Amino acid sequence: MGNHPCGRYVRIFSGFVLLAGVFLPAACSPKAPAAHYAARGIVVSIERGTDGLDRVTILHEAIPDFKNSEGQVTGMEPMAMTFTAAPGLSTANVAPQAKVAFHFEVHWKPVPQLRLIELTPLAAETPLDLGGYSVEMAE
Repeated sequence: MGNHPCGRYVRIFSGFVLLAGVFLPAACSPKAPAAHYAARGIVVSIERGTDGLDRVTILHEAIPDFKNSEGQVTGMEPMAMTFTAAPGLSTANVAPQAKVAFHFEVHWKPVPQLRLIELTPLAAETPLDLGGYSVEMAE
């Protein structure tokens, strides 16, 4: 390139390409979850979303360490919540009315999302404290 007038622009463009190669993958990768929680509950329903991922509604026990979008511990009372199953997570081993232990992560940005990352059946006789709620109330 030597003293060619375009050489300077090629070097500048090459610098931008190098920086894009460093920062773009981080910008395009999924955001780290704001928090990760373990809970137990009863499956209310399982539905296949248009994106091919299951939506699992679970009536869960209280989650005392739940943090809001500001990072403050607010806790969460028993309630029914719908979670999107993480890609690759099978829901084939559970059905509505099944008692489950589960792990989920919360993503607050760009939009709030609850992602179910683990789902394990519990014995039918497992006692749960659902604060007086029932699956019928959650349907």
